Amino acid sequence: MNEEKLLQEEIILNLLEYINKQSKDTIENISKIINKERRKKYKENREKKLGDNSKAISEDKFNILISNTKDQRLKLIFQIMYYMGLRVSEVVLIKKNDIINNRLTINNIKAKRIETRIIPLKLNELILKYIKNNNDKISKNKYLFTNIKNSQHISKDFVRKKFKEITLKYNINEVYYENEIIHPKTKKLVKRKLYLYSTHSLRHSFAKRFYEKSKCDIEKTRIAMRHKLIKDTQTYINGDIEEVNKLMLEL
Repeated sequence: MNEEKLLQEEIILNLLEYINKQSKDTIENISKIINKERRKKYKENREKKLGDNSKAISEDKFNILISNTKDQRLKLIFQIMYYMGLRVSEVVLIKKNDIINNRLTINNIKAKRIETRIIPLKLNELILKYIKNNNDKISKNKYLFTNIKNSQHISKDFVRKKFKEITLKYNINEVYYENEIIHPKTKKLVKRKLYLYSTHSLRHSFAKRFYEKSKCDIEKTRIAMRHKLIKDTQTYINGDIEEVNKLMLEL
């Protein structure tokens, strides 16, 4: 073992010894700093995304998505994300007891807090109908969207995978950028594809529609999106490049 590796091991051991002596709050702060630096390094090395500034899916494309989604679980998941702006990680964890009248209790994993939001009337009808038709499956573990194999909640990766498959099949989605990169683990040359839309685009769609409905009230939109800071909300309501081009022609 060379001197550099020995030095690295010594630094790591000293750091671990230091961490073991610290309080829970201090350890959490150290973790935040490490993660922040890790994300910063990742962003520096990452290929920049290209394409349309707006990640929101139009209403027409959303309707095509819904009409061609045969799995009733996925259909309702997409609708909840589109009409309420929930993250996929939040939707898969919804339980029957989280719905009382027309209110939904949301486990905000990102912000580590529990929140309650009104369910739009039409969406509430769809949810109640789904619960009625699937009550036997739901009653086993209380999750609305169950995994057929093990009766646990459906996985977010499964939802993302199926979203990609459906949107590509019906020409809603497309690859807008592709290049070859060295895989960090296998060290082999692999193709890296970037798609116009992902499940998170449904949350973007909600943000854009709510922002327009609120007459461009950023504060109300922040609350609807359950963001702590307005700057987080602003990343969801960037101008659509097509709208910008149209305005440019009219100048």
